[in-house]
Amino acid sequence: MLLAFDTATPLVTAAIHDGHGVLVDHVAAAPLKHGEQLAPLIERCLVDAGLTRLDLTAIAVGVGPGP
Repeated sequence: MLLAFDTATPLVTAAIHDGHGVLVDHVAAAPLKHGEQLAPLIERCLVDAGLTRLDLTAIAVGVGPGP
């Protein structure tokens, strides 16, 4: 299971991919609140996918220039 997230845009995005397709994805938007939004967004993805952190086998992150 792959967890992917990006905070390098005005939106905070997180998704879980199972190797075949996206199981769940969520987007949050609140200016200058990326740090506060990321952990809850990841947790929401895990819960919605019926997974725990121990189920993750890889993490991918966006490394853009940021907002």
